[in-house]
Amino acid sequence: MRWLEQGGFPAPPVQRVPVGIGYTTALFRRSPDDLRPKISCALDQFTPGADGQGLVAVAVYAIEGDLWQVVGVAYGRDPKKATVKDLRAVCAGLPEIFRRATAGEQVGEAEGYFYTDSRRRRIADLDRFPAGLVDIGDAVATYNPVHGIGMASVLNQASLLADSLAGRSGDFLRMREAVVDEAWAVGAGR
Repeated sequence: MRWLEQGGFPAPPVQRVPVGIGYTTALFRRSPDDLRPKISCALDQFTPGADGQGLVAVAVYAIEGDLWQVVGVAYGRDPKKATVKDLRAVCAGLPEIFRRATAGEQVGEAEGYFYTDSRRRRIADLDRFPAGLVDIGDAVATYNPVHGIGMASVLNQASLLADSLAGRSGDFLRMREAVVDEAWAVGAGR
């Protein structure tokens, strides 16, 4: 939001909730037997260790191009990504669909991401804001990706904006804040 300050407007206050979650995504070729898999998406969850760190979940998805996308998610302070070898080792102890998904040829490199914190910006509380500018989605709030509510929140916000622009509803900012409040209550924390 530096561009607001550069334009002479105040930056919104930011509320942060530490998350510290890393996730690694890798792609694998599906075998000829899995071109039409009976299960196209699966999730297995784990309980982190006593220190709150460790693997939380592994998900597999049958995606276009006859590929499996495998995502490993872990809490912890170390943003180092897991390797394909790590994903295969974890999946070896899971139900068959996970073993099948990681058995094929690796496609490309594994990609790792680290999510430091959930953030909420209260632009609606500012005294001054550029006329005609509307904020939605990640400009308003980001959420712990484990909860899977970020896309739902932005879709709800976009729907409210469409209704407001079409004259079918009232104060967009007030209604948008209610939608964000609800999602924030669920998804801001660990």
